Amino acid sequence: MVTVRDWGDGHIKNSLKQTDSNTWLLGRFMLNRSPYPSDTATWNEETDNSSYTLTTAPITKPSQLSQPDSPYISLVHEAGDASVIWAIGSVALCKIRCIEKDVTPESVTLDYVQRQQPNFSTPKVLCHLFDNNRSYLFLQRLPGRTLDRAWPSLIERWRTYYVDTIVAICEEMANWRGERLSGVDGQNVFEPYLLPRGEKDYNKLHVTCWEIGMDCYGTRPKDAGKQCGAQNKCIEGLKLLRQRAVDYL
Repeated sequence: MVTVRDWGDGHIKNSLKQTDSNTWLLGRFMLNRSPYPSDTATWNEETDNSSYTLTTAPITKPSQLSQPDSPYISLVHEAGDASVIWAIGSVALCKIRCIEKDVTPESVTLDYVQRQQPNFSTPKVLCHLFDNNRSYLFLQRLPGRTLDRAWPSLIERWRTYYVDTIVAICEEMANWRGERLSGVDGQNVFEPYLLPRGEKDYNKLHVTCWEIGMDCYGTRPKDAGKQCGAQNKCIEGLKLLRQRAVDYL
């Protein structure tokens, strides 16, 4: 089922609010930064010996809330009313998305990919929280520049190298087979542009796929290879087979 989005005060970009210089509200959760490491923190920052901890927010929410205005938080990517990505410190990314019912969560997909022991790196899941119609996925960043930023400065030889690297990644994942067109856990995949016109049930995804000639039997778990945009490819330290890899944000 397709989630109804909000372009008003409930817009996805407004899901993260700042309460003070070191605390942020995300739905019914709180993120707090401490200027020292902690064994109980959700993650620690080695660059400045700080730590970040996620907790359940108090029932009575802080009265003073504002848009993020902090050297520790910055907007990385915004996809209309569907998702937004914030960089937190130098270690983590927070991906906020609208929850689609019966669709495989990204953290489940990442866990599946890592269990395949692929020849490329994927980010570690630090925490995945769910609140009403929003999900908050915290990932450990991988080193490197994203391909969309590096591409303009690359000579043709390096552009060809990284295109070949991405092709090799896709070919590797294409060999991972599933029993049906679905997510890695058997739930649906979020592909609204492949649904028949006017259809909102992702269980009907195979109808369009058949119409365009896709083989829906013996297919790979489709969402395992969805992160294919240029912004999702890091190109420093790439290793795959012959010292190649693609780092996904």
